[in-house]
Amino acid sequence: MERAAKLHDAFLRDIATRIVSSKTLNASIVRGWAYTPDDFDFRGHVGQINPVAAGPDVLFVGQQGDSLGERLHYLFEWAHVLGFQRTIIMASDSPHLAPQALNNGFEALKTQDVVLGRVLDGGYYLVGLSIQSDLLLHVPMSTSNAADALVSTACERGLTVAELPATVDVDLEADIDILVQILEPDGREAPETWRALQDLGLTDRAGRKASMNLDPLRLAGTHRQNVEGEVGLKAPDAKRQK
Repeated sequence: MERAAKLHDAFLRDIATRIVSSKTLNASIVRGWAYTPDDFDFRGHVGQINPVAAGPDVLFVGQQGDSLGERLHYLFEWAHVLGFQRTIIMASDSPHLAPQALNNGFEALKTQDVVLGRVLDGGYYLVGLSIQSDLLLHVPMSTSNAADALVSTACERGLTVAELPATVDVDLEADIDILVQILEPDGREAPETWRALQDLGLTDRAGRKASMNLDPLRLAGTHRQNVEGEVGLKAPDAKRQK
């Protein structure tokens, strides 16, 4: 569990620096964090990691709901109440994700109802809506066909869907291999994660086979229960509901 926590803490540091406090992310995008449990001082925790990522303009919201679908739906509804016209939620287990992916996602939502970024295991690292919808309450989560089911259900409802390039999220041991390949040779796309992988002996294949001892369920549980990033963009276009 300590090894998984160390790795996730590095993910968090990279996301705080490369996404939430990024100057590459369009300035009109409001950045924020969604976390659980909701009574945890997550702003204080992030502030210790990166003060800019916990600044006064950064939003913080406790997640609500028993299932992942309920928590995602709650966040979209929360953003809608605040007046955001386009909202994107990204997971915390793809630390290499570039700010341009979010810029591209918001650009897609100017003309599309849904935006999706798939991961290689069949799920998705990013989902966004430009409409008010209960879509996320009616699709399976954490399955090998979660992304396909989301697209299928959206299309059945007459919604338009844009897709971003696929990548990996880290839930299982095999995902570590892919992440290392993405970050090689110097880890510049996620330096804190690269440093943690090196400390854990996971940056070379022989070392991974010899020392890998991350319980997949514990690794998934660690990141799912800590934070999901939420960023929204205020826009003057009329609200739609489907």
